[in-house]
Amino acid sequence: MGKTVYEIRDRNLIIILDGELDHHEVTKIQEELQDKMAICMAKNIWMDFQKVQFMDSAGIGLVMGAYKMVAARGGCVYIGNMTERIDRMFRLSGVYRWIEKISENGGNLL
Repeated sequence: MGKTVYEIRDRNLIIILDGELDHHEVTKIQEELQDKMAICMAKNIWMDFQKVQFMDSAGIGLVMGAYKMVAARGGCVYIGNMTERIDRMFRLSGVYRWIEKISENGGNLL
């Protein structure tokens, strides 16, 4: 289990995910994300997957839930720094129709 880090820059909420994104962890992160969004009123969410070691379909749900939060504000969700396996999961699920992939491994989100 890793430690998710949240950072606010302007109207952007940056989330650095760590460890495993399974149902249990994603439930915790979703609650934290809702709290952070209520406080900072971010327009966009940037998710960094560089430290994610495992992700199942719950991770896709996390990203789509974030999208629903910001879409109503006219914002976007950006994801980056993921492994080929995680990128493939997003690609096969069709997430890239709504979410923008940015940066390659080792790059910076912002």
